[in-house]
Amino acid sequence: MEVEDYWAGEDFEDEVARALIACFETKIIRSKACAKWDNLNPKYLNMVRSTGLYIPSNSRLIIDEPKFCWDFIADPVPQRGCMAFKPCTEAYSPELKDSYFMINHIRKVTKFSSKSWFKESPGQLYEYFAVFAKEKGIIGERRYFTITKNGEIISCLESVL
Repeated sequence: MEVEDYWAGEDFEDEVARALIACFETKIIRSKACAKWDNLNPKYLNMVRSTGLYIPSNSRLIIDEPKFCWDFIADPVPQRGCMAFKPCTEAYSPELKDSYFMINHIRKVTKFSSKSWFKESPGQLYEYFAVFAKEKGIIGERRYFTITKNGEIISCLESVL
């Protein structure tokens, strides 16, 4: 069975509308699942807006399990970027099950926002914000990862002590 290209689907225009509503016309809801300093805030949402949304076709998405790697041959590592798509809600916490859209924003940074974060591996540090659109607003939280010289993506850890 051949999968229809996401961009050619009947509901693609609706998805673009959902992305714009989520990004520009929705209030921020505080996440109870993360630290106060890692919650989505108006300043960060403005950064997401200024980056602009890219809704990738399913033909553009590559998942290389069990680890995630950056393909240096096809693309250089970005300074920043923002992708938006329908979430796979089975993978997220109960707080996010009713999300109708997800926005992922990444940017290269030189330090963490708080001392509770630390690297598990050397490499270029990136800040990652996952933003979920829900009926009553958007909820988001910050995370970090590094990209090693070999292109491997390693999540950073947060101390809860």
